[in-house]
Amino acid sequence: MPEPLATPVVVFTQAPAHSISARAKQLHDRAIVVDSHDDTTQRLIFDKAFDIGKRNPNGNIDIPRMREGGLDALFFSIWVPSEVTGPTAVKRALDQIDAVREAVRTHPHDLMLATTAADVRKAAADHKIAALMGMEGGHMIDDDLRLLRVYAALGVRYRRSRTTRTTTGLIRRPTKRPTTASPPSARMSSAR
Repeated sequence: MPEPLATPVVVFTQAPAHSISARAKQLHDRAIVVDSHDDTTQRLIFDKAFDIGKRNPNGNIDIPRMREGGLDALFFSIWVPSEVTGPTAVKRALDQIDAVREAVRTHPHDLMLATTAADVRKAAADHKIAALMGMEGGHMIDDDLRLLRVYAALGVRYRRSRTTRTTTGLIRRPTKRPTTASPPSARMSSAR
């Protein structure tokens, strides 16, 4: 069984280089820095002028910026609007997965597909950026749990329900919290 993907995450916001302390820079340089959510996947498909390998005049993510910021790993978000369902949602998800895999294929000196923590560490050791994928929304499984295995085989490592609209029957999120006879604070105080 593959090693679960669990790496410490250090979060930084963009700041001018002169305002970063020596200690913060030292920590940043020693850490494996992970961006746990990036929407660039849409641009890989729909923005024909976008090249992830070149500095782009707009946006925040491209390989030059990732290198400058010391980013070691990036979760590309596989996302389809919740209004798009059924086979169309599945096709769009697969198109995005293919786009991430193609970016890795066309930039082998910079990107490495990663599906485990060991892959992320190897990418960092090889001075590459680990490309990971996560799925945003349950509707892209189109009521077929077998698609989870397909997505996993293609490299997707998490799936979260992002909206209240998921699928017709397999995955449901409660619309209201269950009611109790007394509020939690009353139950806690009576237990003392």
